[in-house]
Amino acid sequence: MFESLHGKGVCKWDWQTLINDDYWQKNYSRIAFRRLMGVERDANFNKIFKDFMAENVGKNYRLNASALLGKEDN
Repeated sequence: MFESLHGKGVCKWDWQTLINDDYWQKNYSRIAFRRLMGVERDANFNKIFKDFMAENVGKNYRLNASALLGKEDN
């Protein structure tokens, strides 16, 4: 699981750890997930995804009106 939280920033969780440690039960009333459709999960996809995660884990949580409206942040 890949999430961004106020106060923690961008985090990644191994699904089994998330379930086994009861983290989700202590922090969420429910979890919904969506499968990424229309993408071939080949070696190239895995590399791009892992690189994306490595670049973003640890970044600060940031949300503003421009981001919600899909506009560039000035």
